[in-house]
Amino acid sequence: MSKPFIHLMKTINGFYFFDVNKNEIVSIKENVFNALEAVMNSKELSKDDYREMDELQPLLSLGYLSDKRVEEIKHPYSDDIEYFLGRNLEKITLQLTQNCNLRCSYCTYSESNNSKQRKHSPKKMTFDVAKRAVDFLAKHSIDSERVNIGFYGGEPLLRFDLLKQVVEYAKEVLLGKKYSFSITTNGTLLTDEFAEFLIENDFGVTVSLDGPKEIHDKNRRFRGSGEGSFDTILSNLNNLYQKYPTFLSSLLISLVMDPQNDFDTINSLFLENDLLQNTHIISSIIDDTYCENKNFYSSQFVEKHSYEIFLAFLDMSGMVCGLKTLPIAIEHLNKYLKFNGSLVKTLHLPDSAAPGGPCIPGKPRLFVDTDGNFYPCERVSEASQVMKIGNVYIGFDFDKCRRLLNVAQITESSCRDCWVFNGCSLCAKFADDGESLSAPMKASHCQNARNNYEDKLLYQIFLDEKKKCY
Repeated sequence: MSKPFIHLMKTINGFYFFDVNKNEIVSIKENVFNALEAVMNSKELSKDDYREMDELQPLLSLGYLSDKRVEEIKHPYSDDIEYFLGRNLEKITLQLTQNCNLRCSYCTYSESNNSKQRKHSPKKMTFDVAKRAVDFLAKHSIDSERVNIGFYGGEPLLRFDLLKQVVEYAKEVLLGKKYSFSITTNGTLLTDEFAEFLIENDFGVTVSLDGPKEIHDKNRRFRGSGEGSFDTILSNLNNLYQKYPTFLSSLLISLVMDPQNDFDTINSLFLENDLLQNTHIISSIIDDTYCENKNFYSSQFVEKHSYEIFLAFLDMSGMVCGLKTLPIAIEHLNKYLKFNGSLVKTLHLPDSAAPGGPCIPGKPRLFVDTDGNFYPCERVSEASQVMKIGNVYIGFDFDKCRRLLNVAQITESSCRDCWVFNGCSLCAKFADDGESLSAPMKASHCQNARNNYEDKLLYQIFLDEKKKCY
């Protein structure tokens, strides 16, 4: 007989288990926790081993501690993928150019650190390809209430002429449907002309800014001259603030953190610069999935990051008043707040299901490269044959999309027995070796996925324990 499909957790205030079948965190007494720990640590488990433990009988009678695993790894949308991709697209992101006026050291398109991704190139999208992509979105979003067209690069403002053409064409094609536009830019070209157009057309604008000058300029330098780009970006943002004061309130700052740097120094940008006090921030660690050189986390970065998260916890919970908290720490906590209460309780796992990581490839954010090729999103490798799921001329390769959606089938045995089954964050990107979906490559990311999910569960436990104190 299999062991119960659970994960044990404890805090300084209590004892818990996460029941995978129930998709629920259960608070238990210490003696029950110890009994379950003995069961889970047993090398062999007979049918009556834990049924004879008096402490567990109430839980067993309510249907907890089931040993049920799914019998088949298959995503529930596998048979309906033609519908979702045929009528329910939500966004396309157009790669206007593969050229960029910066050469960022950690860039996924770097010539020196990434053999598994395409490189910077002068390739650019034609208006014919862009039109076909917009037409494709219109035709395949019939059941979507709202759609978005994103502009990406390289640096998309290098193709401002094409961007304007696409916007005007999209307004005609999408007439009668709710639509919006967005752009991700390095901010060096945000002059008055560009900004006026973006504001007039209600663009969502994301600007990359990695910290104060000494941090930002270390990695984000102009092509050719090698000079840092910080002063140019701040000058542009200051100019826009003077002329369009409401623009910055809708601006999103994308901050990519190099964990070798000092965490406090990174954050000083937002504490010392009045211009950025009210901007929204989305932060991330350098994405090294496709890189040969993996991230190195300095002890100072880890310690200070953890400490600032702790302060934000205290402030958010009301335990300490008047704390100054960092924007990055607040953003980190907001991710956990979104998770809080999101666990939907179930009776048991179905016979057929898939881990929670993959989205339907292309549905939420279809990426279209300069040649019109389709990829699930802009975060995957454009050099990978595995990730190429169609093009603007022939449409989707549904069989490829299905394989990406069901990436867990390559690690079926371990996935069926993993307690993070419902909350897994791994999609096909983490199994992509360029030519196929690799089981060893995917498995190498599993512990990180388990750690991340346990953090979310512990945060929910923290909030529940806090409520009991009042």
